[in-house]
Amino acid sequence: MDTSLRTAVAHAVDFLLQPLHTSYPAAQLNQARALLEFNFAEHCAPTWQSRDPSYGSSSRRLSLSPGAIPPNCIYAVCLQSHIRWSDWIALLGNYALDLYVDPGCVSVSLPGDAEHVTIWGRRKTLAQQLLETDLGEENELFALIDDEVHARSWTGSGCDTPLARSSSSLSHNSSHSHSSSHSSSSWSADYSASSSSNSSDASQRHRSHHGPRRDRRKSGRIYVDTSRTDVTAYDGGKTGVLTGGVMLGCVSVAQCRI
Repeated sequence: MDTSLRTAVAHAVDFLLQPLHTSYPAAQLNQARALLEFNFAEHCAPTWQSRDPSYGSSSRRLSLSPGAIPPNCIYAVCLQSHIRWSDWIALLGNYALDLYVDPGCVSVSLPGDAEHVTIWGRRKTLAQQLLETDLGEENELFALIDDEVHARSWTGSGCDTPLARSSSSLSHNSSHSHSSSHSSSSWSADYSASSSSNSSDASQRHRSHHGPRRDRRKSGRIYVDTSRTDVTAYDGGKTGVLTGGVMLGCVSVAQCRI
């Protein structure tokens, strides 16, 4: 028999027989103990895996109730040891419970309750505790990395897939292109005619605009002021800087008449 199985079975049997010590003699209880240990080992051995305590746990569960016959491994002990089940379950508290015998742990729970009360648990070594701590930190780190990678791939995949153009949109664009080309040709012809007409009108306006200016220049009177007799001499094209401003302009009409 596996050592872990023998140890777990022994603690489960202690839990069941402890309340009976005040009601039954030691010889009767010793017989019941030997039968229980053998029957429990036979019941748990097919699904027992020391490296995976949770494997087969539901099949090793023993459901105990005041209003029902106990499992065969316990009921056989009642018959051979002459212990009434009604007295036994009453000493255990007279309420329904589930007994779990797993590698490294023996626990009980109320039917339908996910919370277990540990009766016995194998104490872990310091190396095992450190290993579990390291594994927990590694799992947490990998979970954070996985979340970050998924978040980046989700935000970066929005524009990777090009949109396919449907045949209907292509035909629509083709017809639109033909109509646009036709409209462009018509507009070009109209624009050419309009531009030629506008250019002829502009040339006529240009001639009519410049003609009167030549006439006005020809008809303008030239005035020479004979009263100014001072001559300014230039030294080789050099000029001086005047401190005052020089006003240039046309002589008023009154001076012309004088």
